[in-house]
Amino acid sequence: MRCSTQRNNFVNRNLHELSTKYNVLFNGEEALNEEVHKIQENYHDNFFEILPVERFDAEYVISLPGQKNTNANLERAEEKAVKAIQKHSMEIRGVQENNQIDGAYLLLGKSRYYQKRFMAALDAFNYELDNDFNSNLRPYFKLWKEKTEIRMENYAPAIRNLKFLERQEQTPQNVKSEAYAYAGQALINMDSLRLAAENLQKASELAVNKENKARYKFITAQLLDKIKLRDSAVSLLKQIEEQKRPRKYSLQAELFRYHLSLDKKDAHPEMLESLYTKLKRYEYHKFYPYINYEIGEIFHHEDSLKLAVDYYTKAARSQDVILKEKAYEQMSNIGFQKKDYLMAGVYLDSLLQVMPKETLKYLKTQHKRNNIDDIIVLEKLIKRNDSIMTLVRADSLTRVKLIQNYIDKLRQKEAEEKQKNASKTDFSQVKPKYTSFYFYNNSLVEKGKTYFEKTWGNMSLSDMWRLKNKMSIDEDEEVVDMEDTQSAEDDSNQKEENVPDKYKVNFYYKQIPVEPKKIDSILGDLNYAHYQVGMIYYEKFKELEKAKENLETMLASNPKPELVPPAKYNLYKVYKDMGKTLLAEHLAQEIVEKYPESIYAELIKNPDKISERSNKAFQQAYEKLYRLYTAQKYDSLLKASDPLLVKFSFHPELGKVELLRATAIARSQGLTAYEKALQNIILKYPKSPYEIEAQKRMELVNKYKKKVYSNAKSNSYKLVIPYDIFSPEVNNFVDCIEKVIIENKSTHLHISKDPFTGKQSFVVVHNFLSPQSAEYLADLLKKSTCTARDYFVISSDNYKTLQLTKKLDAYKAFLKENNKTQRETNKQKQ
Repeated sequence: MRCSTQRNNFVNRNLHELSTKYNVLFNGEEALNEEVHKIQENYHDNFFEILPVERFDAEYVISLPGQKNTNANLERAEEKAVKAIQKHSMEIRGVQENNQIDGAYLLLGKSRYYQKRFMAALDAFNYELDNDFNSNLRPYFKLWKEKTEIRMENYAPAIRNLKFLERQEQTPQNVKSEAYAYAGQALINMDSLRLAAENLQKASELAVNKENKARYKFITAQLLDKIKLRDSAVSLLKQIEEQKRPRKYSLQAELFRYHLSLDKKDAHPEMLESLYTKLKRYEYHKFYPYINYEIGEIFHHEDSLKLAVDYYTKAARSQDVILKEKAYEQMSNIGFQKKDYLMAGVYLDSLLQVMPKETLKYLKTQHKRNNIDDIIVLEKLIKRNDSIMTLVRADSLTRVKLIQNYIDKLRQKEAEEKQKNASKTDFSQVKPKYTSFYFYNNSLVEKGKTYFEKTWGNMSLSDMWRLKNKMSIDEDEEVVDMEDTQSAEDDSNQKEENVPDKYKVNFYYKQIPVEPKKIDSILGDLNYAHYQVGMIYYEKFKELEKAKENLETMLASNPKPELVPPAKYNLYKVYKDMGKTLLAEHLAQEIVEKYPESIYAELIKNPDKISERSNKAFQQAYEKLYRLYTAQKYDSLLKASDPLLVKFSFHPELGKVELLRATAIARSQGLTAYEKALQNIILKYPKSPYEIEAQKRMELVNKYKKKVYSNAKSNSYKLVIPYDIFSPEVNNFVDCIEKVIIENKSTHLHISKDPFTGKQSFVVVHNFLSPQSAEYLADLLKKSTCTARDYFVISSDNYKTLQLTKKLDAYKAFLKENNKTQRETNKQKQ
């Protein structure tokens, strides 16, 4: 009883207070401080976005009963706090006599807060606030309680209580500063940026800690920039620069100030001089990537794109993923700016590698990358088909000239590449100590070769070359040796035979199409490619000039009638966006007069309404597609839906056509193509029922993607016989199998014809209890009159996986490996 927590005397109180403060709480606070330091050190600030007040990346986590925390320091801190409360609490007649217990409750709440267990943390803070009204730590409990409320997104009550805390006279200055700061954070989360800036400005004025002061000022500057008070933001950033420390904030303040001043081109030389100076100073070596990025921004703003890319590339070497992401994004933008889509695609690939996956931004970037692929493919198709049509329209002489020009350019290009490669050989790179010898000087060697050929011609290597090629024929003498002439002709013919096809005019001439049907097909593909690439330029990249060029070119080359109305309508929209009002009005009038019953005429006359007739036409078209789907004609469905997407591109229910297409793609092409189609729907129809449905399906896709083939025993097996989907023999084969099944009295088996891909289907016999029984039926089929076919046996689960992935070769490889393993196991048993 001497050390009892129930005896309220001087010795007991001081003994438990000392034990709590210098033993249990000391160790707990040390563990907590160590972990908080780690959290803040490992936190990566994104200076391109508004910084959070607290350097702690916390998402609301619901803790399940019995769930164990894996963080040793936080677990130790919580354990020490609980131990202090359990062993040293002296609550006698409702009064806490141990003054250190309030510190234990504060430690308990903090440790739970940093474990992201906010409900549990709130319990600790509320208990102390409800039971101890005289504690010196009461303002700190109130502050941490409201911080926790903000993490749980209870912004309004948190702001109200923090305002009350700010007005209390007994509130310490550092607590007041943090109260203003966290009230500002809650207002940022609520998008009240002006009020947030006012609170953070007060927080920075009251802050005692230099790092907090600099951080609050920086956030205030970011907020002022967002609310268009740029001059005030620049003034605040200069104050941070003058503080010098912490260097991270002073440097980022300078970089941000330069970013805000990019429009002032006369200030660029001064900015660059300052940044170049910092690149030479070692104390800034940790910040070189950020400095390089800002230099890149300055050159980008000056349209010095090559220099901008150079400095963005240096910035992209940083370990900071956020900076890498921004640098690659800027370089891809430069690619778009230069209309160099290959370059843009390369940097978007790099960007996708560093971006966090399964985010909307990642999906949008992936979609942008896919659009570039489409542009590259379509532009190549346009270039190819356009060249073919130029040859088709030309006369014979012009054709020969065009082909010869192409061959000459091809020869020249290959010669340049050959010379370039020759200059890179190891031999040319080896130089002796003294290089005056002409052999090591490439330019002198080339001059020598040219002079030799000019004097002696292009002769083969042989002895007495100088005498053999010296001809002495009198001018009066005109003697022709027939044998020599014949020999020369033979050599010429042999030479012609040795020329590769790609250098022969006739090789290309013979490939020029002459059949009207083939020419119409090439022209149709060319026109549709012009339409598609024009729409991508318009809808995805807002390249109005390129969109206009492609749509005008298509309309001028006699396209298919069904393409004319949508092309003209989209060209009308492009003209409107370009400010070409007269052209837009003329085209609109033409659409209304020539195509009065089309959906495009209705959209021009009444953009907000679609007529009942158009809606009926859409529904009928959709029903036709659905009939193709139920008939398992997936390739036909995809082909039939392409013109439908063009014709009804403005219909509000077009998303259901896209969903039907995605399902058909899943059935015919597998999970990878299905996932891509769903991503396209998510991006194309945001905040719509179609996006919600696509998201649900994406969850299933992610689940099915994890499925792998298994060699585990199954309750059901299938005998699968692959067939060409267009084979006329398939029905006879199915009849033959049914006959064998009836003769064998295996009436529990049933047969189906399952589509696999666009070109292949399966005849499947279901309900085998073991693989051996499936093999037995296969042997019976071989002995019967049925045509012999390749087959394989598969479990029901593996068959589902096969249909999802559409990778038959992968399953056959798995089967081969599994059989090999089984044989080895059987040998070991023997």
